[in-house]
Amino acid sequence: MLEGNLPWMQKALSFPDSPGVYQFFDREGKCLYVGKAASLKQRIKAYMRQGLDLSEKERIIQERAVDLSFTVTSNIPEAMILESTLVKELQPVLNVKLKDDKRFPYLKVSLSEPFPRLSIVRHFKRGQDCYFGPFTEAKALRQTLRTIKEIFGIPACKVPFQTGKPKAPCLEYQIKRCLAPCAGLISQDDYQDAVKEMILFLEGKTQTLIGYLENKMNREVRNLNFEAAAKIRDQIFALRKIMEGQTVLSQAPVNRDVVACYFESGEACLTVLKVRGGKLSGSEHFILLQAIGEEPMDLQFSALTQYYERAQNIPPEIVVRLKPDAKEALIRWMEINKGLKVFLPQPRGEARKQLEIAQSNAKEHLQTYLKSISLSANKENVLKEMQLELGLSRIPYTIEGYDISNFGPKEAVGAKILFTNARKDSSGYRHYRIKLQGQDDYGMIKEVLNRRFSSSEKKPDLILIDGGLGHLHAALEALGNLVREMDVVSLAKENEWIFTPQFSEPIILKPSSPVLQLLQQVRDEAHRFANAYHRKLRVQKIRESRLEEIPGIGTAKKMILIRAFGSLRALEKASFLEIASIPGIGEKTAKKIYTYLHGENRSGG
Repeated sequence: MLEGNLPWMQKALSFPDSPGVYQFFDREGKCLYVGKAASLKQRIKAYMRQGLDLSEKERIIQERAVDLSFTVTSNIPEAMILESTLVKELQPVLNVKLKDDKRFPYLKVSLSEPFPRLSIVRHFKRGQDCYFGPFTEAKALRQTLRTIKEIFGIPACKVPFQTGKPKAPCLEYQIKRCLAPCAGLISQDDYQDAVKEMILFLEGKTQTLIGYLENKMNREVRNLNFEAAAKIRDQIFALRKIMEGQTVLSQAPVNRDVVACYFESGEACLTVLKVRGGKLSGSEHFILLQAIGEEPMDLQFSALTQYYERAQNIPPEIVVRLKPDAKEALIRWMEINKGLKVFLPQPRGEARKQLEIAQSNAKEHLQTYLKSISLSANKENVLKEMQLELGLSRIPYTIEGYDISNFGPKEAVGAKILFTNARKDSSGYRHYRIKLQGQDDYGMIKEVLNRRFSSSEKKPDLILIDGGLGHLHAALEALGNLVREMDVVSLAKENEWIFTPQFSEPIILKPSSPVLQLLQQVRDEAHRFANAYHRKLRVQKIRESRLEEIPGIGTAKKMILIRAFGSLRALEKASFLEIASIPGIGEKTAKKIYTYLHGENRSGG
């Protein structure tokens, strides 16, 4: 035991032998940690121990805590609920948190509007609008949005829907991915029906939705509305394809969340599998911060309350391994905070197998996270080594790579790419269509750098030019006094020599050098990005020139078509009626375009 050298020790000695919640505070009066205990008196003794076996949390509390308080509860479940409430309210620095949970997006359906639309938000407000999420993977969110547009036609744009002031429908309508309420092409009642169908889909009630759509389709057939029936048939087909691709986790059409936690190296990952209608409809994974020194079951309860505080569309059943007291606390917490009654069954049979799948997923995601942490630490060392090897003025946390793609006297392009902390950072990627004519590589480098640094964009720590000593000198000349604010080097392809202003001779590193490999990665990425843009421009020019070959299609009509469809590729996929519906085209011109693009009656070119 510590002999009275902790400011809060005298208070600790008076703690009762009762269940409850305790709080530690620092010198500024901020809450460091909130904990619960079956016996407050016995639990506090753990923080008064000496020795090397203290957890990181206990060590920090001994170093920083100057005061503590307690609240007695009737039992452990009450203590767990109170702890959860205080953690949410006080945000103590040492309590478990879902990593960066505020950045996870939600899909919002604005039911408060006459014509609800979709949007991606980072938080939700209680009210009439409906939210789905949080989504921990951007790919899953993008796929969900794409599916909704294709099947239900609900827009995610910001165009105002003003009754009586219709707008011309956009390309999304032309390619059958929007119902175009902005153009007045659908009634409010029909639109609201489509929104209800979409919500059934988002809630995972796909089988119920298909049954509803089948009845609707049969009704349209009886009314001889065959075109409307065909559209519903296509919706049903698309939904069945989605269901075929979903993993079947249960033979019964159950709706439940399956939750597991995996611990390794003082870190933890919470995985939530969403089973809807017996099929896996999605999954979420959260890294838990401050997991060191926490009991796995206690940590799971804290993480679950944080997740369900923000989650929407909570199912009636949650499969999770918790102590009896924690299960009782979670059921009561759901009633108090969410107004829901949930069932927490013992994981047997199919539920146990699902829990094993969730556990396996949690393990995989945590190990991937731990590898990324290790990789980040290694990359930090590589950047420090690069500073020493190349004689740089600073550690190159941000590196911009430049390359010129110039296969002829015309259509030369430049490319800038960005690596942040030795990783690709697409936010800093830029293309430049070079105005300078001819084969002057040095002049083109100067033009690109002059254009880049005429902007207010943040300057990098290091600039890497693809080329030799001449390319480096061209870059230095273009930058002028700016070279005092950042380092500049070039990397020549022939011998992989590195040229810097600091040394008269090239720096030659071994092929196995991590510094050289990182520079090569930046150089090669800039080269790839420049070539991809050059290729795109060449293909676009060829495609646009093909439009000009169509009899009766001048510059004005070509611009109308490109504006309406976005590209020749989209135009080639359009039907005759879609082309003819574009203002300024008409049926006669549409027939010429469609016939030419689809190779009908094209003899001799």
